[in-house]
Amino acid sequence: MRVGLTGGIGSGKSTVVDVLADMGAAVVDADEIARRVVAPGSSVLGRLAEKFGSDILLEDGSLDRALLAQRAFADERGTRRLNEITHPAIREQAERDISRAEETSEIVVYEMLCSWRVDRCLSLMWSSSWTCPSRCKSTELCSEVWTRRMCASECCDKCPESSGWKPRTP
Repeated sequence: MRVGLTGGIGSGKSTVVDVLADMGAAVVDADEIARRVVAPGSSVLGRLAEKFGSDILLEDGSLDRALLAQRAFADERGTRRLNEITHPAIREQAERDISRAEETSEIVVYEMLCSWRVDRCLSLMWSSSWTCPSRCKSTELCSEVWTRRMCASECCDKCPESSGWKPRTP
């Protein structure tokens, strides 16, 4: 059975994945796949450099993630371009990884992009009124930047404040 796990940045996907993995589920992580598809020399990295500037490549040929994020999340057009370049490659690799995992596990959890073929889906919600994730401090992202990135996610139609959804505070 394929179980999709989705949610905005900082919504707790990793925590849920850890629990399910401890219960024996195989895990396929879209973030890890996303890092693999932009490895130095990859066609995806080349296309990103064409669209966002060759200076997003570091001296060793790897991606300057902070610079790409700054440009890609600056506006909707940049985010759309980023998604158009990366998501097809991530989906193709994910399908291969999921198929391999299904050979040895009854349950495969895919920490996923939205719109994926799964048997069950768990969707986690996040509210900017909750504490900013710990990753925020480590990457020095202020709450405003964090919220803008979360709201730029393909999974998020509207910012949490405007969605009408009222979470229970933890």
